[in-house]
Amino acid sequence: GDGNNFLDTMHIRDFISGIIKVIESNVKNKIIDFCKSNPVTLKELSITIGKVFNRNNFNLICGNEVILIYQNNLESGKFCRWH
Repeated sequence: GDGNNFLDTMHIRDFISGIIKVIESNVKNKIIDFCKSNPVTLKELSITIGKVFNRNNFNLICGNEVILIYQNNLESGKFCRWH
């Protein structure tokens, strides 16, 4: 892929909490879809993770394609020769 595919992520604690609630309930023969209904692209998720770990510039590898992520406009401008 090119990093533009959508992911609907959630924290593991939320997922486990949902599983426990389903197990403890009387619900039977129902499909329960665990999601937060706010999907983000793989690129967006990678940028958020980069911010959490103070990594402004990094490579995102999608299949055989390497996507360079620059969160600093000056850096991306230099790379793309916009400045």
